[in-house]
Amino acid sequence: MEPGDEVTIVGDYRPSKKEIPMAVGALGLELVSIEEEGDVWSITVRKAGNPA
Repeated sequence: MEPGDEVTIVGDYRPSKKEIPMAVGALGLELVSIEEEGDVWSITVRKAGNPA
């Protein structure tokens, strides 16, 4: 991933919905959004830093 790139993670495993946001800072990522529809959630993260 390059700085500024975004990735959306989609899942239905409830513990990951809490664990992923807790880990983003340690991975050099920024939390962009968390959305939930029924039992399925999506988390969008962005690589920190200035885009090239």
